[in-house]
Amino acid sequence: METWRIVQTPHLPGSFNMAIDQTIANFVSEGRVRSTLRFFSWRPFCLSLGYHQSTEDVDFPACRKNGVDVVRRPTGGKAVFHAAEFTYSVIADASSCVFGDSIAATFHLLAGWLTAGLADLGVAAEISPVLDALEKQALFKNPSCFSSTSGYEISVQGKKLIGSAQRRRQNVMLQHGSLLSGTLYLNVAGLLHQSAQKRRNMREYLAAHTICLKQLIAPVPDFETIAAALTYAWREKIKVAKVQADLSGEEWLQAKKLQPEFEVKAAKRAQWHHPGK
Repeated sequence: METWRIVQTPHLPGSFNMAIDQTIANFVSEGRVRSTLRFFSWRPFCLSLGYHQSTEDVDFPACRKNGVDVVRRPTGGKAVFHAAEFTYSVIADASSCVFGDSIAATFHLLAGWLTAGLADLGVAAEISPVLDALEKQALFKNPSCFSSTSGYEISVQGKKLIGSAQRRRQNVMLQHGSLLSGTLYLNVAGLLHQSAQKRRNMREYLAAHTICLKQLIAPVPDFETIAAALTYAWREKIKVAKVQADLSGEEWLQAKKLQPEFEVKAAKRAQWHHPGK
């Protein structure tokens, strides 16, 4: 049976959160730490861009006005406004069952874990079907991650509840996921560079095609309750042993060094950084 490290970190700025996940991925790749499941949150609120997403999508003055950081994720996908949400990251080495034979295989496995954890919270979620080629083409035209539901993501009543993105190299994979707990994510429409009418259209579309825990259960579970449910489901669904742990001092230090790589203030892209390469 595999043994995984499960880590919870405090509220942190977006660039530091992304630097931590990159550091863990590097350390997992080098065999220095176990494959890791991390639960975390964002302070201040943050707009994150997918690895390949253009900074032209961002309304930087609006972000500054609202005190919203802008960062680039090491994973793919589109823009996500991290406000009222619960966030996870999964970092697995190539020997793990979670790594899978493909990105789709990993998405499918983790979707089963997420639906099981949500069921423990009283939420009857379902796994979205795989998209066809035309649906994928339409997905990539929209700058907001939650504007479309792609294959193996989590929905309730046909509305998207969790958005996920993944990136992998030869011997390590990293997947991010955002579980919506409140409705603040709708404000992403005002943080993207588009006309007033398009902002209104996007907000209306998101409200009609997404859903959050606040609309499903009351009271909304706190961070610790959600983490406990997903931790239990991890052991039961993925069939791995777990070790509760903190990040090492070395991981914190390395993440601090990498943090500037994920800050977005101009047209630059954070690299999938690996020491010595």
